[in-house]
Amino acid sequence: MGGADGAGAGRGRAGGETGVLGVGEVRGAGFRSVANAGAQSHAANRPRPWTPAFAGEQESSGGPVRFAGYAAVFDVPDRGGDVIRPGAFGSRVRRVPLLWQHRGKPVGVIEAIGEDARGLRVTARVDAPELAALVAKGAVNGLSFGYRTVKTRQGRWREIEALELCEVSLVARPMQGLARVHAVEGVTAVSARPDRPTQPIVGSVRLPA
Repeated sequence: MGGADGAGAGRGRAGGETGVLGVGEVRGAGFRSVANAGAQSHAANRPRPWTPAFAGEQESSGGPVRFAGYAAVFDVPDRGGDVIRPGAFGSRVRRVPLLWQHRGKPVGVIEAIGEDARGLRVTARVDAPELAALVAKGAVNGLSFGYRTVKTRQGRWREIEALELCEVSLVARPMQGLARVHAVEGVTAVSARPDRPTQPIVGSVRLPA
């Protein structure tokens, strides 16, 4: 799929498609911008982000960086009109590569991934030095994922009810506004409201080993 993060592949609108897609990146001109409207309409009832089990604080070493966040938030239309429904990832989500902008070379390791009431939550370690530094500074905080659809339903939005997860990516500009890093280990930054699509939650934390 084309977009501001420069990654992805084109697709049709039918279930069972084989293109690898990203929910987290901004698509090109001609697509509807619906993410903010969807976020506002669902914000009152949306579950809050989970809190990682913190064990104190540590200083950032300039090496690998660990983060927690959501690669997708359920029931929120993205700018292309897709909505991920609860249960779409399945009860057991397999480990997949951590990429940058959906490109093929891994930039780290996903340590834990799974659905909760809010969406697809991820804990990961970024090993690529330059990207790790940007994540630590909060300069990169968007998340996305690549997938193949298994079951969809077309209504006002294209509702994705089942999918095959292929990868999770850090991206410069997420397609779904709430798909963000919200905690970075050993980094202190200004916290923000989790239901504001353009701002991540980043705090001084130690993620569990």
